[in-house]
Order: sequence, then structure tokens, then C-alpha cells
Amino acid sequence: GRFDSDLANDLGNLLNRTLSMIGRYFEGVIPDPKDGAGGLRDVIADTVGAAGEASDKLEFSRALDLIWQMIGAANKFINDRKPWELEKQGRRDELAGVLYSAVEVARAAAIMISPFMPSTAVEIARQLGIADGFELLKWNNACDEKPIKPGTRIQGPEPIFPRLGTKKKDESAKPAQETSAPGERISYEQFSKLDIRIAEVKSAEKIEGADKLLKLKVSLGSEERQIVAGIAQWYEPTSLVGRKIVLLANLEPAKIRGVESNGMLLAADVDGRAIILQPDSDVPAGSKVR
Repeated sequence: GRFDSDLANDLGNLLNRTLSMIGRYFEGVIPDPKDGAGGLRDVIADTVGAAGEASDKLEFSRALDLIWQMIGAANKFINDRKPWELEKQGRRDELAGVLYSAVEVARAAAIMISPFMPSTAVEIARQLGIADGFELLKWNNACDEKPIKPGTRIQGPEPIFPRLGTKKKDESAKPAQETSAPGERISYEQFSKLDIRIAEVKSAEKIEGADKLLKLKVSLGSEERQIVAGIAQWYEPTSLVGRKIVLLANLEPAKIRGVESNGMLLAADVDGRAIILQPDSDVPAGSKVR
């Protein structure tokens, strides 16, 4: 689908062409951009804000779309600036600035896709030569100024995605949070893979710096989970404690604004307002929804 195509053609292309030119023109080390860095910094900052807001609302498809628009802008930037021509003309400082700006976007993309595709994000960081400490970076670190030390040796380029038509476990598929288009049907086999259960909220609290998100501790009977839910605008944390909710329990863990979420609370969307689903009589925590 379009998601697979974007992954392979846009992000893979950006990383491959940028690292290839760094290898060819700068002997495989990140160049010193001097005053030429930051050609795409406004694009990065806008994306960090907008995609962060979408993630706060748990609109993950929207967040990914915004990240891919940033990657598209970086590829257009390279096409427009023509670094191969800058090399021919001996304009080395400009060349360094263009490639460094592209590297900044690749790094920012790795940080922002890490909640959705963690192993791909780590692989991008490895190829950029910034694997050490990468997993400690927060969402807003994508906006860091001159984030990669000139002289850092790159480790790529290597393909980060398989060719279209092949499968790579977990990474090439649509993220689990993406929903089918209205009217699109799924098979019974696909539905049977969803582990939907009743959970009991044990505690709830707001997440600092994210006014739309709550961190919930929930019980599934035999285990407790931590989840993040974008319901802070409509529910006070204290009103949720003891409440039974419906939870998608086998969703891959994701970090949302630095907080790990192990499941997804299910709610109805009524004119943009989240209405929590709950059983109409008392049901033991952990009960399976069929």
C-alpha cells in the first residue's frame, strides 16, 4: 500500500542518497556545515509540533503522514539544491550544508518513527553513526541544533526496508494503530487476531507536558498494564479509578511522549469527543470480548 511505498521510496531514498554522497564527497564522515546547517530546521520544528499533537490525540496515522511529508520535503530540498552540481563547482561549504541539513531530517525522522518502528529507527541511527545514546532521546530532541558532531563516521548506506513485494517481520506492515477505511471489510481470521479484553483501571494520572494524555494502570486479572489514552480533555483521572474499560490487549508496545503504552483503550468518537466503552454489567477484569 501507500504506507509501504512511502517507507521504501521516501525514507529509504533520503537515507541512501544522503549517506552515499557523504561517502563519495566527504570520505564517509559527517561534514562540518559551518553556517550552512539548518536548511530544513523550520520543517523539522513544524513536524515535531504537529505530529506530536496528533500523537497526543492517538491519531497515529496522521502523525506518520506528517513525518512522511517532512521526509518528502527533504528529498525535494536535495533535488532543488543539487549537491552533485555543488561538488562539480567546488562549492564545498554549501555542499556540506545541504548534506548536513538532510542528515538532520533523517535523524529527526528516526526519533519520531521510533514509537511505531523501533528497530528501523535504531538502524537509521546506526547508519548515521549516532547509535550510542539514541534510545535515550525524547521527541523534542528532534529539534536539536547541529545534533551530529562533524567528523562522525557513518555506517551506511544499507537498505532499511525490503524491496516492495517482500515481507519484513513487523516493520513493513501498516502499524497496528492504523484503521481500515470506512466500509473496508476484514476477514474473520483477521478479527480473531485481536485480543480485546475487559480491564479495570487501578490508577490514572496526567502526563506532564501532554495536556490531552492520561497514563493509566489497568488490571487484566492475571496481570497489570500501563497504557496511554488521549482522553484527558473529557475525563478527570479520579473518575476513572475502579472503572471497567475495553482494551485492545495485543497491540505492540509504543512510546507516546516518552511513556510506554501496552495496549489501547477503546472509545467511541462522537464529534471529536472520546466516549469510553464499558460493559453494562459487572464483568471480571481479563474477560475476553468476542
